[in-house]
Amino acid sequence: MMYKLWLLICLIAGPAGLMAAEPNLLSTPSMQQDYEALTQELRCPKCQNQNLAGSDSQISKSMKSLIKQQLEAGQSPEQIKQGLISRYGEFISYKPPYNRQTFVLWFFPPLLLGVFLLIWLVRYKRVSHSVSLTQDQRDQIERLIDTESERKTGDQP
Repeated sequence: MMYKLWLLICLIAGPAGLMAAEPNLLSTPSMQQDYEALTQELRCPKCQNQNLAGSDSQISKSMKSLIKQQLEAGQSPEQIKQGLISRYGEFISYKPPYNRQTFVLWFFPPLLLGVFLLIWLVRYKRVSHSVSLTQDQRDQIERLIDTESERKTGDQP
């Protein structure tokens, strides 16, 4: 009886699991590689920090379908990428280009790192710089310490 129940569950659940899987097969292996590279390189507009390959949102499914259609139609991966970027903006690219809009994105982190390194070096040099005192200055400091210690011991009952 239990065997028949498991068989029935497998017969019902098996095709449902196969239907849920997205068929990723394209006509040539190079198109399949291009598809996988594009879906890894492009970000889902809805999911923020998730690429198209890992996203199950409706917009990512439609973008993946569009990529497949355009690859099958003979467009290059670069043409497809540029078309999607022009439609959804530079945000969807994990590798934004060097231009005026992305200048801060590319050059601010190294600049900030340089500023912090400079501040650290200046502070480090200031701390490591040893101060040499004359013998008169050392004697004066010694007298001040003795005077202060005598004053504190005199205050105690």
